[in-house]
Amino acid sequence: MQSMRGANVFAHNHPRSISFSMEDVVFAEKIDAKSIVVTSKLNKYTMKPIGSWQIDKVRVLFEKENARLFPQAQAIFNKSGQEAADRWLFHNTWLNIKDKANYIYTKEAM
Repeated sequence: MQSMRGANVFAHNHPRSISFSMEDVVFAEKIDAKSIVVTSKLNKYTMKPIGSWQIDKVRVLFEKENARLFPQAQAIFNKSGQEAADRWLFHNTWLNIKDKANYIYTKEAM
């Protein structure tokens, strides 16, 4: 982990094609990464803070928005399964809080 400290980009993959977890963002802050990238078989997600990662503030925003969107994700789960529900939930959570978190967040189809 020491060799990753201050990295311009912390990149990794998510085999289930979901966007960032809160743990991804916490790790990016811990190693002082400037941005994070997740690739998957379907999408490439990127995120970087404008300023600092502000983990305490972002955790509250993430948990509140995730809980608000959960009923919609449950409906997707019932129709299309866990992976589709998680993919929708994580992406829409970040999409909806990115401005309040002061993050730049993107999703690009692979």
